[in-house]
Amino acid sequence: MKNKKATQFVINVSTAIFKDDQVLLVKRGQDEDTFPGFWVIPGGKIELKDKTITSGLAREVLEETNIRIKNHFLVSSEVNQKKAKIYLRFRSYYLSGNPKPLDKTVEVRWFSLNKLPSKIVPQTKVFLNEFRKS
Repeated sequence: MKNKKATQFVINVSTAIFKDDQVLLVKRGQDEDTFPGFWVIPGGKIELKDKTITSGLAREVLEETNIRIKNHFLVSSEVNQKKAKIYLRFRSYYLSGNPKPLDKTVEVRWFSLNKLPSKIVPQTKVFLNEFRKS
């Protein structure tokens, strides 16, 4: 058996954050490579400094939205072998803070699941539609 070099995967996390009957979305900047100007659930990449996956998730949300979250539940996962990425999607709940755009985010807003914006990343729409069924 040949000695294979291990593939290093990037772990991407994102979360649907709920407060009452609304979900928090962030609007991507026009300079983003994919889906510029579209709405998406907040998230990002896990970094070496993160002690756990959920602490990295909380850090990313705070960096993008200025809010703190609690009660993280893993809802879905996906591995993309070609891109060497692992995607973890959570459901979380609002804890504190006033939502405002930070980092690369240009807008942060609460939406009803029944009134999502038309310019939303397709994967986000599919993910949020699962919550409408429950």
